[in-house]
Amino acid sequence: MIWTETFPNTPSSVTRARHLVTEVLGDVPKETRQIVEIAVSEIASNCVVHTSSAFTVSISVLPACIRVDITDVGGGEPHLRSPSHLDSAGRGLRIVHLLAGRWGISRGDGPGKTVWFEVDNTDAGPGGPNRESRVETSAQEV
Repeated sequence: MIWTETFPNTPSSVTRARHLVTEVLGDVPKETRQIVEIAVSEIASNCVVHTSSAFTVSISVLPACIRVDITDVGGGEPHLRSPSHLDSAGRGLRIVHLLAGRWGISRGDGPGKTVWFEVDNTDAGPGGPNRESRVETSAQEV
């Protein structure tokens, strides 16, 4: 099943997106739900800070994993940064990389992009056994 909600580009939408995760994933193990909540918060925050568009959160609970797609139609090119301890920002995708089993960036034919990640349903710890990232240039597949 897939749950989808679109949020306006406001700081309070980050909290609302996180609450969506809590509602949708109420039956999954707490540790797994917390990983998804943190990752959604990081990506939603990036949407609010780096774009001026609304963003859509889609959560798919699949047999092997939980997949989350966060799509905006704003400009910008998300990339994994390595900030120093003195930098006050730039850790969002690094946190997603460390927590999610798999993640990446998809681009469709139109403007914007989708940052997605997957967390194994049985994975109670960060990273999982198959952590990988990739950038996709075509429409995403679920």
